[in-house]
Amino acid sequence: MNYGLEDFIEEAIQLELNAADLYALFSEVIPEDADFWAALSWEERNHASLLKTARDVLLPVEQFPGEILPNFIQSLVDTNTWLKSLRDEFVKEAPGRKSAFTIALDIENSAGEKHFQRVMESPSESKFVKVFQELCKDDIHHHDRIKKYMVDVGELVETGGNKNRRILIAVDDESVANLLTTILSTEGEIDVARNGREGLQQVRDNYYDLIISAVEMPIVDGLKFFSEAKVISPELNKRFLFFTGAPTSDRLTFFRDENIRYLVKPSTINEIRATALNMLA
Repeated sequence: MNYGLEDFIEEAIQLELNAADLYALFSEVIPEDADFWAALSWEERNHASLLKTARDVLLPVEQFPGEILPNFIQSLVDTNTWLKSLRDEFVKEAPGRKSAFTIALDIENSAGEKHFQRVMESPSESKFVKVFQELCKDDIHHHDRIKKYMVDVGELVETGGNKNRRILIAVDDESVANLLTTILSTEGEIDVARNGREGLQQVRDNYYDLIISAVEMPIVDGLKFFSEAKVISPELNKRFLFFTGAPTSDRLTFFRDENIRYLVKPSTINEIRATALNMLA
């Protein structure tokens, strides 16, 4: 599919709005940090408004400064999918304070947000980029501001004794992989494989305290991935968790015969985290 500049702009606007929605939700459900999240939400909406204005005014005359957008639209699409899944999940089950901080740092580390930040900080010959920089000069540096705020309130994401633990997430759906990474980011170093073949290579190269795998994956599916990985690490079933949206009788039989734990999508964030922590204990 061919994407035009307007498609990039629309995804960038949605990224700012989706981030704003999440920060507004954090402001509602975490009262001790309400003002901080409300301010970030307002600033993200301001970024979206600036992009909309530039789209409406500059795009028709082919003057929109394309350098403020990342080179690959898929990074924007993937981040928006992830943010929407988080928002839908948090409408049903509010996040905790530490989870909110961790997710916010991940948002600000996403490709679209990091690119926007770099452009806002870098010299430019474009008069329109300079206008953006002037208008945004007081509402950027979100990643650094979040970390400073966490220090101020004593809520830095501590890894402590978890630094040496490794977790492998073998999932081809990027939004699901991002969600699982966010949920477990404080519990150890996380690697991601997009299919069973990549997962097998990771298992050959590293010891994992926990592996979370989808069943349906391209190239090598989850069941074959487990079966071949078990040859490398015979006790793997104790550290292996399947995450599936289709618990068919054949799959359930496989899980039972191999004594493997599994979760059925959709599972709540608390359920996923509790299961993972129980297996890591």
